[in-house]
Amino acid sequence: MKDEKELKIKVAEAAMKAFNEKGVKFRMDDVANMLQMSKKTLYKLYDSKEKLILKAVDLGFGAVMEKKQAIIDDPDLGMVEKIKRVIIAIPDRYQTMDWRRLYEFRDSFPEAYERIQFYLQNNWEGTIDLVKKGIEQGLIRDINITVFRCMLESAFQSFIGNTALIDAGVSYDDALNTMIDIVMTGIVTEKGAKSK
Repeated sequence: MKDEKELKIKVAEAAMKAFNEKGVKFRMDDVANMLQMSKKTLYKLYDSKEKLILKAVDLGFGAVMEKKQAIIDDPDLGMVEKIKRVIIAIPDRYQTMDWRRLYEFRDSFPEAYERIQFYLQNNWEGTIDLVKKGIEQGLIRDINITVFRCMLESAFQSFIGNTALIDAGVSYDDALNTMIDIVMTGIVTEKGAKSK
């Protein structure tokens, strides 16, 4: 049933696109129309919008994990660059997705929102291993790994957990790049470091 599996993935990706355009109010009709597919066929693949959304969440975060692993395995990247990239990894095909809107699932699709929270709280092992190696190599300060991980988790949960970024007009990409700059270089300038 390889064809059905591929079709289910295609439908889930279309659902992500529909969500990106209309938020959680997107309809199964929107997905069917996008793919020029009958609603009957769509419902044979996913008998509810909730199941479709759960598949889309798994697919999106699965792709993020694949991207992170590709960065970790890239022999052409230095350790510090790997750490930067792995923390803010977003697969190319999801670059245009507005990740800031994932908070919308909280009330309408709580199971999907719980799954998003699960992904944000787990699968940090590769990132943490890189940071530990960076510490061992003297490229990263000897930091408290638990606090570092909590900071990252909290930042991602905040980015997708409310409308703060949207209200401030800050794109998800800009938020990620600002966060990684602060994490990797801090907030104190040279002048600030010299002042007492």
